Amino acid sequence: MTFILSYKNVGEKAIKVDMEVQCISASRAEPENGKHWQKWSAQNFIFKIAPGETHEVRGRLQWYADTKLIPR
Repeated sequence: MTFILSYKNVGEKAIKVDMEVQCISASRAEPENGKHWQKWSAQNFIFKIAPGETHEVRGRLQWYADTKLIPR
């Protein structure tokens, strides 16, 4: 899975962001039921955004699927 996430600080003060982007495997039978989700891969990011500035986060995560699981 490839991702590109763009963030913009519309406030008047700088903000610090500490985030994790995850790819999980969910049950095909109940994909919305988070109780059965399995974290398959993740990337962590920490950055600051000055007022009016933007920051882009890019990356790639591995995913997994089989007869019982689908990636989310």
